[in-house]
This record gives sequence, structure tokens and C-alpha cells, in this order.
Amino acid sequence: GNWSFRRTDLDLRQYLGFLADRRVIALRALVSSSHATGGSTGVPFYLMPTLGGNDTLRGFRNYRFRGPHALLFQAEYRWELWSGLDAALFYDAGKVALRRSDLNFSKLQDDYGVGFRFNTANGVVMRVDAAFGSPDGKHLHIVFGGVF
Repeated sequence: GNWSFRRTDLDLRQYLGFLADRRVIALRALVSSSHATGGSTGVPFYLMPTLGGNDTLRGFRNYRFRGPHALLFQAEYRWELWSGLDAALFYDAGKVALRRSDLNFSKLQDDYGVGFRFNTANGVVMRVDAAFGSPDGKHLHIVFGGVF
């Protein structure tokens, strides 16, 4: 069928370095909203915002939550263990909603975990995250590149 829709993503990130930038608090807030336009009946499910997996709610399987609207908060405390290896503690919280008005702070899905980042002067090359705290159980993510 023919689909006509609009999707808007707002992805805010803040990095707070201290102790000569050897320690960082990384914060992320993501809001995503989609809706049909031009008489279309909806947004294709495979193009709706999703949460879950190695970049969003890390304690849940990939694409665990899907809906026309999504809200995500992430925080990481990162510190250098050795040159080329950083550790991180993280917390993720978010939700999807059928209506934009339901994007609020109630009934957020959340998880927490620990990770390691292997990096070079150009950035994170690979990361390993172990996530806990979700009904889906524990999740281990091995990913090339950073999270945010």
C-alpha cells in the first residue's frame, strides 16, 4: 500500500567530564513521534520507533517495544581503567505509547548494567555491555562502536 506519514526524532546528549576528563557522565534523552499524513491509515509498523537492544533499552531484546511514539533516557558513568580501555555503569529507562499524550514518566521500562569500551584516539572501537533488571532476563551485547 501507499504510506504517507511524518516521523520526528529529538535526540539530546550531554557529556560532563571531570578529573581531567578521565571520568565522564554521559546523558541522553530521546523523543520520537510518528503519525499518518495525507489521508494515510497509519505508520508502517517496521518504521515505527522501537526500544530494546544494544543501543536503547539494553536489558531487553532487540525491538522489544514498538509504537508510534517513544521516550528514552540513558545515563552512563564512564571512567578510564587503562589507556584504551574504559569501564561504564549505565541506566536506561523508556517507553513507547500509542498516543503522544501518553509519553510521560509513569510506567517506564528500565534496566541497568556494566560495560567496557575498547577505544583508540578516534573513538570507541568496540564495547561489551551486560544489562540486568528487566523481565526479559540478562543480556550481553558485543557491539562495534559506541552507544551514544
